[in-house]
Amino acid sequence: MGIYSFLALFVVIVSTVGVLFFGQNFGLTPEFVKQYSNFSMIVIPFLAFVACLMSASKYDRADETKTAWIFVGLGSLSFCIAQVIFVFVYGQLDPNASTPPFPAWSDIFYLLSPLLMTYGLYNLRKSLRGVVSGLGSFLAIFVAVAAVIFALIVQWSSLVNPDTSSLAIVVTVLYELFDPIMLGFSVLALSMMLGGLVSRPWWMIIFALVIIYVGNIIFNITNINETYYIGHLVDVTWPLAFGLIFVAALWNREILR
Repeated sequence: MGIYSFLALFVVIVSTVGVLFFGQNFGLTPEFVKQYSNFSMIVIPFLAFVACLMSASKYDRADETKTAWIFVGLGSLSFCIAQVIFVFVYGQLDPNASTPPFPAWSDIFYLLSPLLMTYGLYNLRKSLRGVVSGLGSFLAIFVAVAAVIFALIVQWSSLVNPDTSSLAIVVTVLYELFDPIMLGFSVLALSMMLGGLVSRPWWMIIFALVIIYVGNIIFNITNINETYYIGHLVDVTWPLAFGLIFVAALWNREILR
């Protein structure tokens, strides 16, 4: 890892884990942490989008790796757009703002994000030019199915609640499907990836996608238990994950120089 990507990693960790996880221990007010959380989930995914496009520019147009970086970037941008809608359309800058409805318009772009990332991983798998092993396919299917089952268990009480609308059930099920599919393609790509410097940024991206999945699961649990609030500790997961994608894109660009 070059000096610039290393410094970027340091800044990402301090600005996410440092502020959102330990901020209140250093005298930051809950309201500051809330608004910082809101804006970090806009700014950091957008920076990840820009960095992914910069990294993609290093590849030939016909190279599937270029497409992979572009779609990981578009997945980051989709999350950024969702958060802009969440914060500004639903008035979350107001300290007395009520919780947005579910599903909300922002959920369209939240759901689109893992789909775009998955297509990026699909193109990464194509760029590796190898044959998927039987073990790799088994592990990918196993991880995806296990993640779906776990998500269903976590969300089951809300799915069978008679007060839950049909649209809310459909959107919830889509969330429970799209993240596991993204994880399955991550495992598939990892099973084909050889060692070496070029693969390391992708390991960081896949680690980031796992963090996103974990964050979504924790959010679902706290949301069901009505213990979630903006600035909750789970909010560190998303800016940290997209920050790692940002660093990975810078790292990949340094490798290709």
